[in-house]
Amino acid sequence: MGAVVAGQQSELHVGQSVTIPAGVIHTFWNAAGHAPGASSAQKLPPLVVNATLSPGSVATEAFFENLAGISNVYGGMDRINPLQMMMLFAHFKVTPCFIPRPVWAVLKAVEPPLARALGFRATYPEYRTRGRVPVM
Repeated sequence: MGAVVAGQQSELHVGQSVTIPAGVIHTFWNAAGHAPGASSAQKLPPLVVNATLSPGSVATEAFFENLAGISNVYGGMDRINPLQMMMLFAHFKVTPCFIPRPVWAVLKAVEPPLARALGFRATYPEYRTRGRVPVM
C-alpha cells in the first residue's frame, strides 16, 4: 500500500502500519503495481486494509462503509462518479485535500442538491453494518 501522510510518502507491506494523526492530510492507494508487460487495464490484486480509528465514531464507520459499498458498485474507487464522491464527502464532513478549501466551501453547499436531483444519495443503508452484521 502506498501512503502519503503529512507530505511524506511511504510504501507499506504486509504486517506494517502507519499512524495518521487526527486532522493530518493523507491518502493511500493500492501500490501493488503491474507485472512486467501487463496492460494497465488489468486489475490490481485486492488491497485489504485493517484500520483502527481512535476515537472512533458511528459517523466515521458509516463513511467508510458507504465508501466501500459505493466503490464495490462502481468497480473501484477511481471509477466512482465525482458527484457521488463529493456528496459522500459533504455529508460526512470530510474535506478532500485535492480541492482547495475555498472551492470546497462552495461545492459542499451547491453540489448535494444537484447530486440528489440526479439520483445520488449521501448514505446507502444496505452498506451499513453493526458489529460485522449487515443492517437490513
